[in-house]
Amino acid sequence: MSDGNGRIHRFLINDTLQRDKAIPAGVVLPVSATITGVREFGHGYDRVLEVFSRPFMRRYDTAHRFGEMVTYEDGVRSNFVFDAYDDANHAWRYPDLTEHAIYTAQLVAHTIRHEMADEARVLLRFELAQRRIKDVLEMPDPDAVRMIRSIKENGWRISGKLAKEYAVLRDEALALRVVEAVQSAFEDREPAPIIE
Repeated sequence: MSDGNGRIHRFLINDTLQRDKAIPAGVVLPVSATITGVREFGHGYDRVLEVFSRPFMRRYDTAHRFGEMVTYEDGVRSNFVFDAYDDANHAWRYPDLTEHAIYTAQLVAHTIRHEMADEARVLLRFELAQRRIKDVLEMPDPDAVRMIRSIKENGWRISGKLAKEYAVLRDEALALRVVEAVQSAFEDREPAPIIE
C-alpha cells in the first residue's frame, strides 16, 4: 500500500483476534498505544519489520527503478518498476514470519495486561467518582460526567464556566463537598490489580 500499512496491520491484529474469538466482538485492543508508549515495543516494531525487509531489499537492491507513471487496476498511480517478480515470489508466498508472530503475541499480552488494565482502573475510578458525587448532589449521569471531567482537568477546582453551568456549585460549602467527592475517588489508595 502506498500509505496506511501500519494502520492496516493493527486492524488485522484485532480482526484476526476477533475472528478467532480470542477477544469479544466489539473489543479493540489499543496495540498502537503499546507500540508508541512502550519503548521496547516501539523499537521491536521496527526491528521485526526489518527481519524481512532488510535482507529482501539487499537482495533486490538493483532489481528496481523508477520509470513511466502507470495507473494500476486498483487506481493507484506509481512509477516504481520491479524487475525480479519471478525470483521474489517465494518471499510473498512463503515468508518466515516467526519473529512477527512472537512480537505480536508479546504485544497483545502486554496490551491486555497493562494498557487495558490501566484503562479499566481509570474507568473504575470514574465510576466511583460518579457514585460519590451523587452522594453529595443528585444529578443525571451526563451532568456528573461533565462535573467530574471539569474538576479533574481543572486541578481539583470548580471552574467559573462550570459554576455558570451549574448554579448550585456557587454554594462554596456544597462545591467543596463535590470536589472532595471527586478527588477522593481518584486519589484513594491504588485498587487491586485488574489482571494478575
